[in-house]
Amino acid sequence: MTLAPPTIGYRPGRAGKGASARGDFLVRSFADAAGYSRARRDGLRGWSGSLSANRFDWLREPVLNPYTRVVVAMSPADGNLRVVGYDMTGGALPEPVTQIRELDLLPRAA
Repeated sequence: MTLAPPTIGYRPGRAGKGASARGDFLVRSFADAAGYSRARRDGLRGWSGSLSANRFDWLREPVLNPYTRVVVAMSPADGNLRVVGYDMTGGALPEPVTQIRELDLLPRAA
């Protein structure tokens, strides 16, 4: 059985295409990996928008990269969880391929 997001349907041979097409998945040095991690952290640190909106405006390079497939934003204080699926669709970077799913996880007073 193969599962795929209903918004794009099943596409044979797609699994892992972005990673294998680049040819560098899991072969980078520890120093390279640390550098990419710092770049993502610094990219997020420099973002000053709001997380309260139902958007993923903070998701851009280098956080958004050819290996991005699932993006999650959560606020434990508010009990909110938002998730969206990404995949390669022909461009240099993945694009959203599912609708944003938002869950409100805190119990509310009756």
